[in-house]
Amino acid sequence: MSISSSLPTPFEGTAPMQRLWNPQTGCYLHLSGHGETKDETYSWLGYKYQANNLRIQTLKRGDPWPYTLQSREDYVPVKEWGGA
Repeated sequence: MSISSSLPTPFEGTAPMQRLWNPQTGCYLHLSGHGETKDETYSWLGYKYQANNLRIQTLKRGDPWPYTLQSREDYVPVKEWGGA
């Protein structure tokens, strides 16, 4: 049995393009696939199978996977930093 077949696939939904959202930090996965960003412009955007591949690679390395899928239409507003 491969690791991909032994891992649950939590990504379900109808939107074709998805963002990966970390509810613990309130940030998106950066478009590079490493690190996080609060700016939707620089967030990772892809298909569910791509998100699942990233999740599998991360879990294989033994790193935590805190991300959930978010439809690209579901915008989470960024808190303003309060600058002028």
